[in-house]
Amino acid sequence: MKKKIDKLLLPAIIILASFLRFFRLDYQSLWMDEIFTLNITDPSLNTKEFLNAIETTEGFPYLYYFFLRAFYTVAGYSAAVARIPSAIAGVLAIYVIYLLVKEIYNKQAGIIAALLLAINEFGIHYSQEARSYNLYLLATLFSFYRLSIFIKKPDFKTTMWYAISGILLLNLSFFGAINFFSQYVVLVVIYMYSANIERKKISRYGLIAGVISVAFFLPNYRILKKMFSVKSFWIGPPQQDSLKNIFCEIFGGFELEYFVILLLIIYYFVFLFRKGQEILDKTKIIKDQDVFSAILLSSWFVIFVLIMLIKSYIGPSLLISRYFISIVPVFIIVVAISISNINIKFLRNGVLSVLTLLICVNIVIIKKYYTSKFKSQYREVSQFIEKNNKDHSTVYTSLKGMFDFYLDNKELKTNLQETTLDNFIEAMAADSTKIKPFWYADAHVRPFNVSENNKEFLNKYFSLAENFEGYDAWTHYYVLNDGRIEEISSTKLEDLKKKESGITYNFDEFIDDGKELKASGWAFVKGHDATNFQVSIILMDPVRGIKLKTQQVMRNDVTVFMASPYNLDNSGFLCHLPLQDLPKANYKVGIYIKNKSDGSDYLVTTDKNVIVK
Repeated sequence: MKKKIDKLLLPAIIILASFLRFFRLDYQSLWMDEIFTLNITDPSLNTKEFLNAIETTEGFPYLYYFFLRAFYTVAGYSAAVARIPSAIAGVLAIYVIYLLVKEIYNKQAGIIAALLLAINEFGIHYSQEARSYNLYLLATLFSFYRLSIFIKKPDFKTTMWYAISGILLLNLSFFGAINFFSQYVVLVVIYMYSANIERKKISRYGLIAGVISVAFFLPNYRILKKMFSVKSFWIGPPQQDSLKNIFCEIFGGFELEYFVILLLIIYYFVFLFRKGQEILDKTKIIKDQDVFSAILLSSWFVIFVLIMLIKSYIGPSLLISRYFISIVPVFIIVVAISISNINIKFLRNGVLSVLTLLICVNIVIIKKYYTSKFKSQYREVSQFIEKNNKDHSTVYTSLKGMFDFYLDNKELKTNLQETTLDNFIEAMAADSTKIKPFWYADAHVRPFNVSENNKEFLNKYFSLAENFEGYDAWTHYYVLNDGRIEEISSTKLEDLKKKESGITYNFDEFIDDGKELKASGWAFVKGHDATNFQVSIILMDPVRGIKLKTQQVMRNDVTVFMASPYNLDNSGFLCHLPLQDLPKANYKVGIYIKNKSDGSDYLVTTDKNVIVK
């Protein structure tokens, strides 16, 4: 019975990994780097345009982009399809890490490593991204697996397999060259501790594998030359805590999780050092699983980190977590070996269960990985524009190349113009003939932010008619201001006050300094979806209600916090308005919600007051 269960463990882990990587694969919008991938591999580009796009835009070898173009011929060209190869690579990586750990240590550690990689949030994230990182991770694992086999049995067959793995490693990421170099450091160490006859085989076959791998890498020289010419980069200079932050990102940023992992890593080294002088025994360098795996893993990790650190200090920094994806398996393998060496079965299973639970709690409950947005919402912004741009107004943005993917296609042709919002407003101020309704969209750490003069210009000539505030992406639609204050009659207000509004609200900020009003928060109607609701701030006196220009803000945190079965993401509001043009009066502040789909409206009187003198 136990043997049957053992046989089912790996298939079960692979099924779990498949679910975690393919579930909601297209839930997140493409972000900037993924749009680069889709633009480069667009099947409509001819071969010359395709190659030029890779060489001028990207910092990765050609192979991934050729593979993706070929994959489109089978599965079609779309955002979801572009992510599938990464998801498949993520699943294959589970099987390969099992093979690797089984080869260098034992089967039990291999199963544990497969499980830990299967549920690793970092691995899941890059399995759902249309970039080459996860294929690079798979190639790294496969290459170290073939290296371990080659070391134990250096012959023609193992040499060719190792050469193939080296070709994949070098051609999926330029960082693969560091991994490849670290493998040859391992070969040098093994060479030093081997008998003469084995030395000849290792040196001869190792040279053959290296030459073949490098020969297939040489076509990338033009991209590599461009990369070496880069003198500055967007990543900030190294900080004292850079590596710590990378470690935390790799393990989900959850303190309890990486506390347990650190304890297990310490336990690994304690266990290893207790072997004492056995490490110096030349006859056990390969046969001793602890010694052999330690040499392999230490070279894999130390050389990569040292080279990346040195490069970051003497040139443009490379200290960002995704560039370190190839050493993620080192941590996982060390933890797996550590757990497998806990001799008391009950304690071993308990530690593994606790760690697994912490990882799953972090993914599902804390991070809400599958239900929250964490990639720039280019798609949602574009869909909002497409739905509401009924008069086909021009859309201005500082990221035309990104929004083109969603807004300039066969189904939809939107007039997109590239400019910053400040520059565009200044152009209108200089030439009154340019003052007309417009959309502006932006993303990728470019929030709405204009100079005070331009803010006054917008308030004077425009009203905000539509807006969408998403994760790291937004759009506003401005229409010409007719100069009239939008009022709601006292009769209408009384009718609204008489009926039960059912409005739940909260002010995150409410500032009235006598000159301008700043108010932000959220409001929704109980028992209703907020998708088609427009939230407005109104000022009420005995004569009238004045509806203020209020900006809608996406607040998916409200849906999560309220644990509501309804979508309350559209419940946020923001009002920033000068008060000098309003009639002088003492106003009560109300929140007015209108359902744009059926015209129903709701009102609640708050405890806030505004005095216009």
